[in-house]
Amino acid sequence: MSKDIFDIINCNPLSDDLFLDSNFVLLIKEHDARSDERKAKPIDLKRHWLPANAVYETPSRLIDCTHYLAALIYSLDYFAVSNTSSNSKCNRICFMLSSIIKFLEYCWLNNIFDLGAISAPFTLNLAKILARNGWHEALDIDCRVNEFLDKAIDPSHPIFKSTNSSVSLSSVGFQSAIATNISGMEVAVYFNKVRQLQVTKGWRTSFRMNDKAPCGMQYSLLRQTLESINLLYHSVDGYRVNVVPYEHYVRLAKKLTENPGTTEDINSYDAGMLLEYSLDYLNSKSNRTLRLLAFAAKQLAQLGNLKESFSRVMRFARRIGLIKSDAIEPVSINDGLKFLNSSTKDLLNSCFIVIAIFNARRKGELTHKKYGLFLGSGIVINEKAGIFLQEFYVEKTVKDYVKFYIASATKLAITILEKLQLVFLGKLFKNHNYSKITDRNLTLFRYKAVNATGFASVYSQFNFECFEPAMSGNFINSAIGKPMRLTPHMFRRLYCKVFINRYEYFMLPFLSYQLQHEDIATTQIYVSNPQTQAESAELSKLYDWNLQTQSEALILHNDEIMTSMAEVTKEKFSEIIYRSISAENTSGGYTKLTRALYKKMFSSVGYAKPDTEKMKILIERLRSRGHSPRAFKHAQCLAGANRIKSKSKCWQRSDNQLHKENASPKLCRGCLFSWTSEEHVYGMELDLISLKLEAAKVPESSIARINLEYDIEDLEDTLRYHKSYLERRL
Repeated sequence: MSKDIFDIINCNPLSDDLFLDSNFVLLIKEHDARSDERKAKPIDLKRHWLPANAVYETPSRLIDCTHYLAALIYSLDYFAVSNTSSNSKCNRICFMLSSIIKFLEYCWLNNIFDLGAISAPFTLNLAKILARNGWHEALDIDCRVNEFLDKAIDPSHPIFKSTNSSVSLSSVGFQSAIATNISGMEVAVYFNKVRQLQVTKGWRTSFRMNDKAPCGMQYSLLRQTLESINLLYHSVDGYRVNVVPYEHYVRLAKKLTENPGTTEDINSYDAGMLLEYSLDYLNSKSNRTLRLLAFAAKQLAQLGNLKESFSRVMRFARRIGLIKSDAIEPVSINDGLKFLNSSTKDLLNSCFIVIAIFNARRKGELTHKKYGLFLGSGIVINEKAGIFLQEFYVEKTVKDYVKFYIASATKLAITILEKLQLVFLGKLFKNHNYSKITDRNLTLFRYKAVNATGFASVYSQFNFECFEPAMSGNFINSAIGKPMRLTPHMFRRLYCKVFINRYEYFMLPFLSYQLQHEDIATTQIYVSNPQTQAESAELSKLYDWNLQTQSEALILHNDEIMTSMAEVTKEKFSEIIYRSISAENTSGGYTKLTRALYKKMFSSVGYAKPDTEKMKILIERLRSRGHSPRAFKHAQCLAGANRIKSKSKCWQRSDNQLHKENASPKLCRGCLFSWTSEEHVYGMELDLISLKLEAAKVPESSIARINLEYDIEDLEDTLRYHKSYLERRL
């Protein structure tokens, strides 16, 4: 093993996030670790290999190639220094480490020992291979596996052994067998081939085949892999690539892969069923479930006959109505424990669904072991009015806690979670109120399983997981009446759908704040996704809308506006030029410019009565040179207030600037930052007048009149908001 790397580190110390010990174990700081957990994740670099190539006949260890090892470590260190602490930072560094090591393996196979010699064509070819068949093709894994199996004579080799040999291969054994660095699901692709050899040689009798096969990277994985390889450009001098491997890695990933698509959505009917079931559980069963768990913990912890203690627990459950009076009592203690633990999960699922849907929070922002909701994380502003302020961690942008106003349903769910934590601690919970006790180290989605002696000694972490029946699958099935593949991100998108249908787009900045997006463009994606559009199409069938006709009419309308604006602009421009040439007392730089051009073009010294034909020629010449005035901001534009401006249609790559002077209906059509115009406000004023006239014709006590008055009130609020914004803009 080379010790040169430690000399390099002594001269170029690493950041606090990374540490390489004397045994070549890289320790990566875990920022999301709790106070009672390990503080760094160990990565043993001795297990990483460089295969045989045209120069080296036998495999080498990565740690023996100082140039590669230094490039890897300092690439990761650059990322660690450049990014703030977050709950995902350690995992991201681990992914980048894995990607860079496989890239170094690819370089080694292609006899590139000096990273400075890497060229753009070399890296582009790799990107194409990764999109086609992933690292399997890039590293020629299949051929290398075949070569090893053809010579295999030792049935005790680690590749043939694993902790679960019936369904998996050992990554460590696989890596040592062919000197590669692929692992996990990538190794599973070769399970059938390895097990078949064992059966053929008589080393095992049979095996159950899996359906894994090599496949190319999809957009997201390819983008992240190329981004990781780019870190090699930021390594220290002497151990870095000289060109950015993938300067436009996002664009390249999109070009080489299929459209990434959008998050799968949940339809409104099933979402309503799930939310209604969760709310009903919180309102009707939550307190009884808490009482049952507290009672069970005390009874099962007592010395004596376990069967009798458990029987008392089941009678209590029947007495408080959690078990129907005519239901058959569990036949065994294990069945009863399953019932108690299922009740705990149902309580956690109900609280999670209510909080996630009503507050648009990500899963980790609620359930993370360190950054999730904690005991006493809210503030009561006005109990009587139902106004509460709750802290939520924002994991992707702010990476810190942000206070949001919540309603009574969210407050109820959080209060139940707080009571549940008190139950696990064996404390009184019945009189506990929202945020009455504060403990930042006690997160609300931890739980203790019930066993034969009461609560388990260690906590488990709740994780909303519809694919696991015992965690969330059974709850979803009970709520909707069928198994369903759900992800917490669907609830975030559902919040947007409800928000937009209720408040329209004038509240879009507030929605963006609730989601804690960095720019409104990202929020627009949530409210205009294909699934939402599909629901609009279904509604159009009910109400006889023709969405295609509407879309075409809008395009024609905008084109007509653009044509009219162009004609008016030309007329106005002609008037300006004529006045500049003919008026005796006109002054200013623009007038001097037009007169100088007129004189140069036509050798004229007189301006009092310009020739009409000459004027037309001058006007066309000026227009062709870009001197014609253009309408500015045909709509209220929000692009200037956002960090990511490149998604604006008037942004130009050449100077990385917005060019709002190019605004027109055609250019701004569909732009994510084009918002409300004065004409739109005027149209809403006309709608308000129409609604008021319609309401006057309807009886005051009728439902129709009440609904119209609600619409009028909402529209008036909308108009006030728009007008105040326009006034500030002016």
